[in-house]
Amino acid sequence: PDLQVAVLAGRAAATAAPFLAAARPGLPVLRMPHPSPTYVCTSPAVPQRIAATLAEAAAILGSHRRSITS
Repeated sequence: PDLQVAVLAGRAAATAAPFLAAARPGLPVLRMPHPSPTYVCTSPAVPQRIAATLAEAAAILGSHRRSITS
């Protein structure tokens, strides 16, 4: 598959990071807090961290898209 980035949401998903790194060396693996309403409301920093992680993933995908259309 044309997987360009993996975004792991929450602690449980983050446990997959070593397996992804082993299976797909060089694949960017991004971790972020789980976006559940219960967790997001615990701190103003949580939504900011989620937004920053998703923006980073979008940038990775955007640069990949530009490279295949050039």
